[in-house]
Amino acid sequence: MAQTIALPVLFLRSNKLSGIIQGPFRPQERHVFRNTRGIHMQNDVFQCDIRQPHKPYLRWMFQVTFTRLRCLHTPPYMMPLGIVNTAAYILTMNKTKFPSETWLAAGFRALTSDGPTAIRVEALARNLGATKGSFYWNFDDLPAFKREMLALWRNRVAEEIESVSAVDASLRLERLIAQAAGSAPDRFGGRRVEPAMRSWALTDPAALAVVNDVDHIRLAFLTELLGDIGQHDPAVVHLVYGAYIGLTDLAAKGAVDIGAALDALLKSVSIP
Repeated sequence: MAQTIALPVLFLRSNKLSGIIQGPFRPQERHVFRNTRGIHMQNDVFQCDIRQPHKPYLRWMFQVTFTRLRCLHTPPYMMPLGIVNTAAYILTMNKTKFPSETWLAAGFRALTSDGPTAIRVEALARNLGATKGSFYWNFDDLPAFKREMLALWRNRVAEEIESVSAVDASLRLERLIAQAAGSAPDRFGGRRVEPAMRSWALTDPAALAVVNDVDHIRLAFLTELLGDIGQHDPAVVHLVYGAYIGLTDLAAKGAVDIGAALDALLKSVSIP
């Protein structure tokens, strides 16, 4: 069996991870084999850890395999290069398989299925078949993850309004109704996102702030659109928007056609 190698602690820095590679590098197994040319080769497998100084509770354990000719000696000073390369490869693959968008989508599915208390690192990792280390590779902590969820929802609302604003003024209300009748992709919670976000806002001040901001953006835009058809009464603006919020809750239960209901409402409040 390969001898345990005790090297000084090494510092690893990649584009999103700064960590301490901690020795000793513990020998796990050795394989002797012949390569395709019939030459005797040897694999020595070592295990070591990576820890992040600002997150001492996290640890990545990984194995490093050194392949060499059976008759040659691998000097200990060659260990650092192999370890750094292997660590960077493993952590990069972890990020590639579970990028931030995958985690955010899982967060929205958890929110829409079981409420805001279901947004937990362990539960999300289990549902994805990922490690908690992959989560912390993409996000500093759970509060940061929740902030990104909220920002993503708000930004998508802003993008939807911008897309409606880009069309001809005579077609904006029609486009707005079509937009309201749609829903988020199923992997991001689908039709249930709007009611779930409002439920989250009841218990989380950060979520409440974002929902209030979204309401302000939508109300301002709706005021402009209704003004274009001659309806300037603020009460009517609130009536239409309140109806939309209620309709999204009913639509999440499959009980209503939002597009048809909003179209009928807007026709009834339009100024001839």
